[in-house]
Amino acid sequence: MREIWKYEFDDGLEKEITLPIGAVVRHVDSQRKYGDISDEVFMWIELDADWEVESEGVEDRRFYLIATGDRIPADMKYVGTAKVNKGQEFWHVYESNFTKRTTW
Repeated sequence: MREIWKYEFDDGLEKEITLPIGAVVRHVDSQRKYGDISDEVFMWIELDADWEVESEGVEDRRFYLIATGDRIPADMKYVGTAKVNKGQEFWHVYESNFTKRTTW
């Protein structure tokens, strides 16, 4: 069985997430959290619902927010785009090709 999990870019322009091998980013978008005055960027990632960190392979994956007009490093792969603050800004999510795999 598979599930969709939601991850927020809450610590700036970089997000490292430990995920089961084979997890797939399905959507990138923005949402406004209750009480906030601006939007935050989120990713929805599909993964195996039964994975256990202790017994299965995982990988540390790095995602980056890149503003329109900014340079994109050559080792990055496009994931998706989020429109924030009523379309006044666009943030593009890229994933670094560096992946650290671990099997427990």
